[in-house]
Amino acid sequence: MDGVTFRTKYDIRAHTIEFTEHYVALYKFGVNPIPENWNRSEADVAIRYFLDLELNPSDFNDNDVIDIGCGPGFFKKTILRIGSPKTYINLDINPFLENLDIIADAARMPFKDNSFDLVLSFGSIAGVRWNDFQTRSYLCVNPLDSLWEVARILRSGGVAKIGPISLLRSCWKNENDGVKYESVRHEFFNFATLLKEKFPCLEIEFYRIIDSGTGRFDEWMTFRKQ
Repeated sequence: MDGVTFRTKYDIRAHTIEFTEHYVALYKFGVNPIPENWNRSEADVAIRYFLDLELNPSDFNDNDVIDIGCGPGFFKKTILRIGSPKTYINLDINPFLENLDIIADAARMPFKDNSFDLVLSFGSIAGVRWNDFQTRSYLCVNPLDSLWEVARILRSGGVAKIGPISLLRSCWKNENDGVKYESVRHEFFNFATLLKEKFPCLEIEFYRIIDSGTGRFDEWMTFRKQ
């Protein structure tokens, strides 16, 4: 597919949420201390964002950032502690969440074109199709509309990181799960083609992170606007 690339890497850390891994992340990224409920904590969110989205604290410096489907907004707290973003917007459709900056659907975001240097969406835009939830508790019912919005608000030179497409931590329990995953996967590949048609300036990459310890994997979509 012209303008779309694919990459695979093996990383034991990607899907290992053990206490020792939290200490590694805490030491490297400065998230401290570990809360008692550590597996749903700021530290856990930081690990998932940094490792699965392949981020570094320096990626945020002097940039306008938006986290689409931010949930409780834990990652913003981390970045404000260890990075220096120009702005960091937490967006979610759930009005009952704390730490929100904007309440909106990802398919209809109230921003001008070319507003952000870095767009993140962890488990929200891609999660809709996998879970087949078409309720107001999720950001949108059509991921393609949201991907178009992401491309619209992304600045030239900006990067968007979206996923996981597969959410395979709970997958492969039976044959139907495998079939369902392949359907979602191909749908997102088709989305990439449609995105390129509407925004020829996009460079799109799919990458798969395989846990070399368990064999489980997730796939992610990232694109850069030229």
